[in-house]
Amino acid sequence: MRKPQNDKLFSLSIFSTIVILVAFFVTRNYLLLASLIGPLSSIKTSYNRKYSLYSMILSLLSAAVSSPTYSLPLSFLISVYLYFDFYIGLIFFLLIEAIMFVITLFYSVIPPYSAPPVLYDLLTATPLALLTIANYRAYKGKDYNVVTFKTVGIPRGTPWFIELDNNVINSVDDELRVVSEGGTWITCPVKVGNEYYLPKHNKGVCRSGDEITIFFERGDEKDLNKFEECLVTFVATGLPKGVTFSVEVNGKKYNGKEIIKVPAIDNSFIIWRAFDVKVSDIVFQPKVSMGTTIRGKVVGIEFEPKIISKQLDLKNWDPKVWVDRDVYGYKVTDVIGEGGYSYVLKAEKDGKYYAIKILKPARSLSQTVAIREFVDIFKESNNLIKLSDNPHLVRINGIFADVNQIGSILKGDTEIYLKYPPAIIMDFMRGGTAKELIHFREEKEEWYEIVKIIIKHVALALKHIHNNGYVHLDVKPQNIFFEEPLGDNLTDIRNKLIQNPKIIKLGDLGSASKIGEKFFQISPAYGSPMQLEHAILGLGAEPSFDIFSLGITGYYLLTGNASPVADYLDRAIDFYNNNNIATALKIVNEAKTVISNWNPPIPQNVPMNLRNVIINCIKGTIKDEEITRLLQ
Repeated sequence: MRKPQNDKLFSLSIFSTIVILVAFFVTRNYLLLASLIGPLSSIKTSYNRKYSLYSMILSLLSAAVSSPTYSLPLSFLISVYLYFDFYIGLIFFLLIEAIMFVITLFYSVIPPYSAPPVLYDLLTATPLALLTIANYRAYKGKDYNVVTFKTVGIPRGTPWFIELDNNVINSVDDELRVVSEGGTWITCPVKVGNEYYLPKHNKGVCRSGDEITIFFERGDEKDLNKFEECLVTFVATGLPKGVTFSVEVNGKKYNGKEIIKVPAIDNSFIIWRAFDVKVSDIVFQPKVSMGTTIRGKVVGIEFEPKIISKQLDLKNWDPKVWVDRDVYGYKVTDVIGEGGYSYVLKAEKDGKYYAIKILKPARSLSQTVAIREFVDIFKESNNLIKLSDNPHLVRINGIFADVNQIGSILKGDTEIYLKYPPAIIMDFMRGGTAKELIHFREEKEEWYEIVKIIIKHVALALKHIHNNGYVHLDVKPQNIFFEEPLGDNLTDIRNKLIQNPKIIKLGDLGSASKIGEKFFQISPAYGSPMQLEHAILGLGAEPSFDIFSLGITGYYLLTGNASPVADYLDRAIDFYNNNNIATALKIVNEAKTVISNWNPPIPQNVPMNLRNVIINCIKGTIKDEEITRLLQ
């Protein structure tokens, strides 16, 4: 027979049983037999503490049954000291029992040879009162020294474990007895061949004397992630968002993005190693590349960038390397987009979001000219920041870089480009761009009203730019922003723009040049042949370039169609980049002819004033102040 966990309670239960049986044979009081339920249930509790509350109640009822007189309170008074000190209480009880036994014998040999009933009551009630107190001690977790764990549902002989207060005890038996006062316990799924067995409950709190049964059921490997205490979690910091990193755990390699959770069901002691992560020309190295841990822990791996090449490879450059890094005091959170000459990042500072435009360094002739123009922008930074302080323009908050840094970048200094990229900081527009708005396009009056409002307010922005002596040079749907979300249907969008048209902002003043100054900035899909010709020949910027781009932008928004000369300008730029100036200019002249002969196919139901504005912008027969007047 299995040894009881609570020897004290077991001994008292046996003693009480004997006393009650002797008292019964002496008195023939059958109620005493009913009171045996208390000692018998206490025997069960001595093996498993979870029955202690029921045994305590049954022992109390047994005491009441055996002694329904005023001797019962006296019995508890005699027994109560047992709770505070078991052995002193037991000695005190045995002394009283001995005295009661002697008195009973005395009355049995002296006439009238009959002991008072209260003596019999005390002889039976006191052990049961004592047993009640002993059960209360059991209920409080005293007098036990073993916690028993049983498993149900896993094949016999399968290794499993209990971790009790950070001590791991392994077993292959169905029952595990742990000498302990109790505490917090956990267990984990087990693997048998290619099958996993998952515990229905894998953690809890126990006291000495508890018997805990753990039920297992079959499950899938993917379900292991539900058991956080049975995993080691690796968290990467310092890496660009969305980049994969790798760790090796006890000889097996795992990959993940930002967080890797590794099952640790076979071994609580973990040896791990982290690997370098290469992004573009930058290697992110873990500050601590290896170590040890235990099951259930979270391991933070901090990465820091190291330059491995001084030769900048534009084709493989990944703007994500800036994510989670500071660029001029702004914390980069995401990459918004990428254009021909720049990356656009989303960044945060003091709880507000900003857009950062970073110039792409390249080796082509036109791009080299563009970089020179970008340097000129930095020279004009104060003027451009002041110019952007207008309700129709996206505000510029700062322009950063200098000639020496850009020169180093052109020579291939990747570290300079990572830490000090030529950048323009602008307000972040939450409502997206006119380019994204195009998927709402329908040949309906509401859409034409939306386009009219956009063209009118971009014209107001251009009027401000031109009146201050600058040309924007990159008017296109991608650079027309909305300060806040517009809605998800034509009616809501139109109403929003009618109520608050100032949320329309023309952005990217970083492309601007002074009127009459040399430049090389054009988006072929929206630029005019004249703009490219001036760029190639080194002639100055003119406001008419912006008016043409505004017309093509309006045409695109109304029809969804591209400029008829976009391909011409693309080819001309390619020839220019290859130093074939003559062919480039020839193609530009062909594009001019196309424009002069082109009659834009605008839908018939477009309002006449909007139709005339678009056509006259493309033909170069209108100015910005006339646009706003005609679109009233």
